[in-house]
Amino acid sequence: MAKYRLPILITLGAVILTGAYRLKYGPFTEPAPMRDVADVFGGPDGLRCIREADNVVAYRVLSATDDGSPTPHLADCHVVGSAIPVAATDRDELRTILTDTDSYLWGVTIDCNYDYGHRFDFTAGSETRSVVLFFPCRHALVYRDGEVIADGLFDPAYDALMDVTERVFGTRPSPELIQTRSPTPPTP
Repeated sequence: MAKYRLPILITLGAVILTGAYRLKYGPFTEPAPMRDVADVFGGPDGLRCIREADNVVAYRVLSATDDGSPTPHLADCHVVGSAIPVAATDRDELRTILTDTDSYLWGVTIDCNYDYGHRFDFTAGSETRSVVLFFPCRHALVYRDGEVIADGLFDPAYDALMDVTERVFGTRPSPELIQTRSPTPPTP
């Protein structure tokens, strides 16, 4: 019986300390609820635009934020090269990845140097959402009418998005490849 005394005392102590903590500070808090994936695209209309897009084009972009803003405006994402139409199979895979709740880290904020990225313009009817993937910090910015409306940290989907981006552009995303080309104005 003596050999069980120490484990029983430890367990009893843990129960008492837990009860005392809850009395003083209240119940343990639950983790923040997961955001709805629609939040990443600015709400249900943005999510619908991504899911129903009948046209997707891609661009390489360089960011030049002179005003010190942590989040570049779409106009600050200078297009490098010409627009690349995204094939239907890649479009479907891209939208499946981007609209999957498990593709994002929730409740996490980061600092990111928005040097270069890959822009995908999703158009459904007259609505367009631009999604710029910044692979170095695994951060997606979503734009409507040139302004950031939402964002998401796509760390869990990094490899899958990298694979689709490689197929679309023909090379793995890298700053050296983008910076060897001169910026050109985006085509509407």
